[in-house]
Amino acid sequence: MPLNDAIQIAAHPTADHTCALRADRTVWCWGTCAFGECGPNASGTRSNRAIPVELGDVAQITVGGGSQSGSGEPAGHTCAVLRSGGVRCFGYDGFGQLGDGTVALTANPTPAPMVDASGPITDALEVHGGAHFTCVRRAGGARVSCAGRQGSGSGWSGQLGRGSLAAGSYPVAGDVTLPMGTVVTGLSVGNTHSCLTRTGARPMCWGIC
Repeated sequence: MPLNDAIQIAAHPTADHTCALRADRTVWCWGTCAFGECGPNASGTRSNRAIPVELGDVAQITVGGGSQSGSGEPAGHTCAVLRSGGVRCFGYDGFGQLGDGTVALTANPTPAPMVDASGPITDALEVHGGAHFTCVRRAGGARVSCAGRQGSGSGWSGQLGRGSLAAGSYPVAGDVTLPMGTVVTGLSVGNTHSCLTRTGARPMCWGIC
């Protein structure tokens, strides 16, 4: 079935899969799906055609990348913002990048809610995946929350924006430390860094810049 109604395509330079958001607000993915990054209908396989993910009413999607802990094999993840404000993620979760409160080295093909300290996130405007981490811009303009890998040294430092370089896996989304009064208007995530735009001030970035 040709994807002639795609309204967004998501990929990442260190992931081996690609996803599309279609006009009917469903998500379809293809590529290497060893860790469930293409959803439950293609987990553990390589798909040379688009496979539907069991998600609907999706507003925006992202693909994150990275490699499997220990092997170096490509291990991506996928996240979607629902039009209700929820976030669902699936794929490799070896560093907590799905933000579902757990760290798992096995395949995670079932879309799981991304959570913060209060429970499932319900006010997401956009989500972006990096290498082993994921960040969400929240409604109201005052919050960006990130989950996944943060390290110090070896090229991984501060990518979660928590005001610390402490290494570790953070499977519960925590807020980026922002100046008082910041009103966030946009978010972008690279491999190991993130940047935001804000009202009345210059953009801000954190991580390996």
